[in-house]
Parts: sequence; C-alpha cells; structure tokens
Amino acid sequence: MERVRQTASPSPDLQQVVVDALRSRPELRRPFFDGLTDPAWAWAFHTSGFLYTRDPEDLELEVYLSTYLSAVAPQIPDLLPEVLKKTRPRTHGALAALMHAVVRLPVDRAAECVPSLASWLEGSGGLLLLDEVLFQLIDALIHEKLLEAALPLIKVAIGPPLGLAQAGKEEARTLYKLWTETLDNVRERLTPLAQSIASGNAQGVVELLEETLMLALRIGSPWDLAEVDVKRGFWRSAIEDTDQDRHDEVRDFLLVMLRDLLIAWLHVGRQEAVARVDQYLRSEVGILRRLGVHLVSAAPQVCSDALERLLTDPSSYSDLTIHHEFFHLLRTTVTGWPVRLREEVVRLILSGPDQIQALKHAKWVRDHQADLDLDAEAARYARHWTLDRLWMLRGHIDVDADARLSTLVSEFGEPKHSEFLVWSSGAVWVGEAAPVTTEELAKLTPGQVIDVLTSWSPDAATADALRPPPTRAGLAAAFETIVKIHPLQWTNCAPELMRAPLHPEYYYHYVRGLQAALEEGAELPIPSVVALCEQVVQRDQSSDPPAVRGEVSQCGLDFEVIDLLGSCAEAGKGGSTQESIRTLLIQLAHSVDPGADIDSAETAAEKRVDPALVALNHVRPKAIAALIDGCASEKRRGASDGLNERVKALLETRLAHEDESSLGCHSVFGKYFRTLLWLDSSWLLGRLELIFPEDPSPTSRKYFQAAFDSFLLWGGGLPVDAYAALRPKFKYALSLYLPAGASQAEGHREEATRALAACVLLAYSLGLEELPVGARGPSQEMLGLFYDQASPELRGIAVWNLWRRLNDAPDEYLRGNSLERLMRLWEWRVECAVASSFSQEFDREIQWFGHWPRLLESVLPEARVIELIRRMLPHIARDWGTTRELGGYLLEVADHNPMLALSVLQELHEVGERMGVSMRPGHGHERALLLKALEFSSQSRRQALEMINWLGRRGTWHRDLYNQYRE
Repeated sequence: MERVRQTASPSPDLQQVVVDALRSRPELRRPFFDGLTDPAWAWAFHTSGFLYTRDPEDLELEVYLSTYLSAVAPQIPDLLPEVLKKTRPRTHGALAALMHAVVRLPVDRAAECVPSLASWLEGSGGLLLLDEVLFQLIDALIHEKLLEAALPLIKVAIGPPLGLAQAGKEEARTLYKLWTETLDNVRERLTPLAQSIASGNAQGVVELLEETLMLALRIGSPWDLAEVDVKRGFWRSAIEDTDQDRHDEVRDFLLVMLRDLLIAWLHVGRQEAVARVDQYLRSEVGILRRLGVHLVSAAPQVCSDALERLLTDPSSYSDLTIHHEFFHLLRTTVTGWPVRLREEVVRLILSGPDQIQALKHAKWVRDHQADLDLDAEAARYARHWTLDRLWMLRGHIDVDADARLSTLVSEFGEPKHSEFLVWSSGAVWVGEAAPVTTEELAKLTPGQVIDVLTSWSPDAATADALRPPPTRAGLAAAFETIVKIHPLQWTNCAPELMRAPLHPEYYYHYVRGLQAALEEGAELPIPSVVALCEQVVQRDQSSDPPAVRGEVSQCGLDFEVIDLLGSCAEAGKGGSTQESIRTLLIQLAHSVDPGADIDSAETAAEKRVDPALVALNHVRPKAIAALIDGCASEKRRGASDGLNERVKALLETRLAHEDESSLGCHSVFGKYFRTLLWLDSSWLLGRLELIFPEDPSPTSRKYFQAAFDSFLLWGGGLPVDAYAALRPKFKYALSLYLPAGASQAEGHREEATRALAACVLLAYSLGLEELPVGARGPSQEMLGLFYDQASPELRGIAVWNLWRRLNDAPDEYLRGNSLERLMRLWEWRVECAVASSFSQEFDREIQWFGHWPRLLESVLPEARVIELIRRMLPHIARDWGTTRELGGYLLEVADHNPMLALSVLQELHEVGERMGVSMRPGHGHERALLLKALEFSSQSRRQALEMINWLGRRGTWHRDLYNQYRE
C-alpha cells in the first residue's frame, strides 16, 4: 500500500485493485489513508465511482474517505462541491471532517457546498455540530458579502431540534434546553456580525429570524403554564433588555437577534429596513408591532415618517398592546422633535383619553363599589391618564403644560414605573385592600376594633382610581396583624369578640393571628386559647351570611383551629390541657368535611381527586393527623408510652370502610405509617389488611392505593424493621401499579410508581431482597417481578432515584455489604443490556448507571468500574449528558492514570463513530484530560498526541495543544 499510494497517475486497473482492497480488507485502510495528501486519489475515487458506490453500512471506510478529502480539500476546489452533492455522510465524524474540508476551500467554492452541508445538518440533529467550524464558515461567507449562501447554515443554527414539536413533555424539555443553549451560543457569534450583515442585503436573515421567532412562539416552551398568545405578544415586558424580563428563553434570544440586526440595518440607512418597520407597525402580531415601535425609538431620524404617524395618532396614547414601547418612544425621542410636533403631542395628552374608555374604566371600578359616582371616577381616571403621559415629557414641555403637570403631581404624587403595564421590584405579594390601615386599626381599643369589624361593609367602600376597592378580606388581614402584635390582649378579649356577630372571615384571621404569635414564641394562657378554640368550633352559625365563593366558611375556620390547637399542644406540654385539646380534635375528626361527594371511593375516580391533597385541605383528615402528631409529641417528651387509647379507638372507627368513606382520611394511615409503627407496632401490624387491603374489588383497590401512595411518597422511607410484614403489600403494589395492572389503578399518581421502584432497589441494597440470578420464566423474587413488568423509563428512574439517595446520604448506604450488593446490581443490569445487543430499551437505566462512577470512585476498585464503563459505552454514547458526566470521571482518573483515561475516551469516540452519533464528552473535559496526559509523562504525551491526531481527522481539532507539545 505504501508503494501504491505514491503512484503519480494510477491506472484504472490499479485504481480498481486499491478500491477492492479497501473494501474487503479493513486492515489495509490505515496504512493507505494515514498521512495521504496526494489529491490524485480523490480524482481517481471520483472517476471510478468509489466515493459513491461503497457499502453505506461501512462507516469506518466513510470516516477514512472523509478525513482524506478534508486533508486534500485546498487542492481539489473544483471537485469537492461535486463530491458533496453526490454523497451523504452517515456519521457525525464524517460530517465534521467534510465541514473542515469546506472551510479550507476558497469562499466562492465553499458557498457552492453550503446546500449540501445544510441538508446534512438538518437531517442529522445538526445542533450538536454547531462548533467553531460552522461559525468560521458563516463568518467567511458574511464577510465576503455572500449572505444568500450563508442563509441555509444560519437556518440550521437557529432552527428547533428535530422532533421538538412532536415530543412528549420530558423529551421536549430536553430538546428545548438544547435549543436554548444553542441559541445563546449563536447569539454570541452572530451579534458581532450584525454590522457586516446590515451592510449587505440583510433582508434574508431578518426574514429567517422573524420566521423562526414565530415558529418558536407557536411551539411554545415546555415550561409555559399557559399557551402564549402570539397575537397579543405580552410574554415580554419590554423589547429592550430590562430587569423585568429573564432573557433566557428561546423566544428571547431570537427576538434580541432580530432586534439588534434591524437596528444595525436601520443605522446603515437602507430603505428596505424602513419598509420592514412600517410592515411591523401594521402587523396583527403583537410582538412584531411592539418591535416596530421600539425600532422607531432606536432610529427616529431614519424612521421620521413613522415617528410622526405614531405621535399624531390619538389611538397610540391609549393602546395597551404597545403601551411600554410608546411610552419609551415619548421619553427617548422628545428632544429631537420639532416645535410643531411637540405642541401637537402635548395637545393630544392634555385632551385626555377617549370618554368611552374613561367611562368603561369607571364601570369596572363600580363592579366592586356599588355606590360609586361614575362621572367623578371617569374624571379622576382622565387626570391620572394625563399625568402618566406628561411625565414622560417632563423637562421638555412649555410653561402651561408644566404647570398642569405640577398640579397633577400634587394630586396623585409622582408616577412610579408608569411606562410598564406591570412592574415587579422583587418577590412581593400585594394582598387585598383594607378600608383602614393596620396602623390606624392598632390605635383603636379592642372594643372600637370590634365595632369597626361589625359595622363596616364592602357596600360602604369609597372609590379610588389608584388602588383596588377595599374588601372584607383586606380588613380581616389587617385585624390579623394587630392580633399577632398584641396576642395577650386579644386572648383576654375573646369572650367579647365571640359575642359579636362577626363574619367567619374575621374569626378565621383572629385564629391565624394567635397561631402566628405562638409560633414566634409569644407566651399566652394556653387553657384560655384552647377554650377560645372550643368556642370557635361550637359557635352559633345561624347569623352567618350565606356562603359566598372565595370567603371563609365554618369548615375553613375549623381547619385553621386545628393548627392553633397543635401550637397549643406544643406550648402547653401536656397536663389537663392536652386532654382538652385531644377532646376537641376528636370532635373535629368527626367533621362533615370532606363530604362523600368529594372523595369517596365511588366519586374520587370520576372527579380525578387526589386523596393526599384532600387530606391536606380538609378538616377530618387533618384532625386525625393532628391526633397522631400529638401522640408522637407526647412520646418524644416522655409523657406517654405510645398511642393514646382514645386516639386508638378513633382510628379503629376511621379504618372501618363502612364508616369512613373518605379516601383522603384513609391516606393518612399511609402517610403516618412509620409514626404509628413507632407508637404501637403491634396494633398497626395487626391492621395491615385494613390499611392496605388486597381484596380484588374496585373499592378495596382504591383504599389500598390511597394509603399506599401516601406511604410511598410521604411515609418517611422504607421501614426496614417492618419490611417482612410489608413485603406482600409491595408485591401486590407491583401487580397493581406496573404496566400489566396499570388499568386497575385509575387516578394513581405516577410519582408513587417511581417511589415504589426506588423502594424495590433500596430493599435490595439493604439486603432485604436478592437478585433473580439463574431464574427461568417469570421470577417470583421482588426484583424479578419489577424488571419483568417495569417500562424502560421506569427502570431508568429507579436507578436515578437510587443514585440520588446514595448521593444524598453516602454514609448510610455506601458501607459494608451494601456496596458489594450495589456493584452486583450494576453488573447484572449491564449483562442484561449486553445480552440484548445494547437495545435502546436499556438506554435510560444504563445511562443513569453512567453517573455512578464519580459517586463511587473513592470506595470501588477502579479496574472494576472501568470494565463496566467499557461495556456500557454503546448506551452512554447515545446520551450527551452521560458522555459529559463520563468525561468528568475520566478527568479525575487522569490525575493518576491519564493513559487509561485516554484509552476509554478513544473507545467512546470509536463506539459513537460506529453507531453514527456525535461524541461530546464535554469539550472542556476532553481538552483538560489531554492536557493532563501531555504533562504527565513522555509515554502519556505520545499517546495524547496520537489521540489529538486521531480526533483531528474526525473533526475535533486541538491544534494549539498539538503544536505546543509535539516532539
């Protein structure tokens, strides 16, 4: 092969001999292609058709040919564009090599290759290849005024990943995150080129950015809580960058690139840019219309006609869709207006808003305040409207207008951020308005406060255009504050307060105020507070107004009383008070809330109600939970030995399904399973069949599910001491929750299935279960049952959950025999994956095992871990996150054994190359690893240089390191 490749003009017969040898004898490829720089063979392979007729599955040969074409590219500028039109690389390594080849061509020839490159990138998940080479090509094309040629590459660079619009939620989030990171990179690279683009014909790039922005808005973000209204365009507070927006979404990056390019285009003075602004100002798409107004602000002299049209159109001053941008326009361009235009703007502002608009606002306020004077409110609104707009022109208006501005400021005060429809100064919640301030209420005696509470009515509220109308909830919140500040005074006033015919809203906030004071350490007479709670629960409700949606009912009041009783129990520390609290809680544990219409076994599935949420938000289950908490508190203090007999009797009645129809109440037994186990294990284990019934009836399944879901999600973890008794329940849950029985578990929480999977693996790691090694047919071991029925995604989640527990509490799990058991589990699952010929069904779980080496490196033999990694590489190669994690681990291995780390890294690349996927084990990790090897020893340096050469032939080039360290 050495002699053959030196032949100056190979004959057709010799060419055929070489082609046959390269096809059939892979061992001859490296001797032939390594260092080959003679372009004659490129013409020979082209003429013979070898470049186009080779076996498409022979990926290794493809890489050799692509690397060779890259090496000789400058010598075959006429041939390469033709070759690229007839080929389509199957691997990312070959694609990267051909991209390098195109970059080395003269720019006009490179432009001929762009359609082929763009087509390949679009069809191969090209986002992973947006590296220095692609931007180098885009840069060269733009600087040579070949914008049309660059457009297909820019389209690939900014477009969405393949399959995003059709992806499920989790996959969509991964792809969307990748798109976001890519656009951030693109923005950094394209922004410096904006001036060069603008100086040419930027229209194609503008249209491309605009089209992609509209596409991004239609697709939406997987994190959006609601669909973005594309036409209104209120997803962003301001077109310019402000602290009111996050600026880190796909749509933000696209909008910013479009904005900055258009500003640069306008400043060049191109009429096409002005025409684009005019088009935006007429657009029905809100964000484009807002962008148009912003662009007029950015280039008012270039857009002088549009500026005058906006300023002289009365509708601009009240148009909420362009509110911020128009106010920004007023503030930033006023100094350049001619006198005539300034006078016209002031006249329009002093004329006030449209009367119909002012009256519409007044009617909206009257919906909250029945006795409102519509005309007075409309006039007040008009004055404030004028103030907001004149304020934008302050310092640039005539004497009369300035005097009018001063008068309005005296009436309303200086506007705060009036250019924004919504302004956030931080995480501050503004609640309901009150008719009196907290400070005013605090100055009154308790009797006077009670008079205010009994006499004030929302119907008596006065109108105010600058804030929402006062409400009963606002007054009650102010009352809560003064109760919290003076809790002892208001505890002593309880009899007088309870005699007053107050709305339940005030009692609710009264209880909340005392509760907050106790939590902050206030010393109160606990028997008096408990007596007050009893009065609140048993108060006469006959005088209460009819229940209104959004207002507090007696059930809401009882719910809040439970929290106050809990605080009293902690503060009282036992005694007769504890029994009084228990008596009242037992009474509340018989509350009618929740009713059978909310979450009984018959209605829960139909209404898709979550029993655990019912337990958190209704009186009866909350009282049951408070009773169990009280018993646990007493035992911790040494005041009792366990479960109180009165509480035990109540729990017996709540376990009887014929007496307790609420699944929410039943879920409490699952959530508090470990607490009850600690309080009275014999009582609890004797009632397992009532708590977790295995009866096949639909009703029993719902009771099982309600309790077991809560046990899995909030029960405090796997109870090792009771696992033997619970094991049949875990087996039943596997049959009920996993795909084979999933239809039996309607309304079941997906999170509970994930927690069940985690418990199964955790039970194995703690020695409570064994691997189903050697089993034939369906396994009866717990792990066998799980792996026989679990979906690939659930198996991956189980490994992730176990990894998270190991990471959070290594001292608890990474010790003794548990460590060896974890290794056997890992090895078993890798063996199963290898036996499946690396089926993609194993990707998720094996990829999460790929995160274990960095966690276990300090406690496991390195050789054993590396061997497992090598067997996992086909799965690792299919996930960029896991390859990056592996890159981090290999970087740590390189501290003491860089040659081993390099060999694994090269294997990863080779596996990815055979599979046709791009390998990115973290470019920074790869470079750092190479640097460590270059500096470790002469032997490792030689291996690193060979690796750099090998990577360079496949499109990843560390030329500076090679030049610095080569011998």
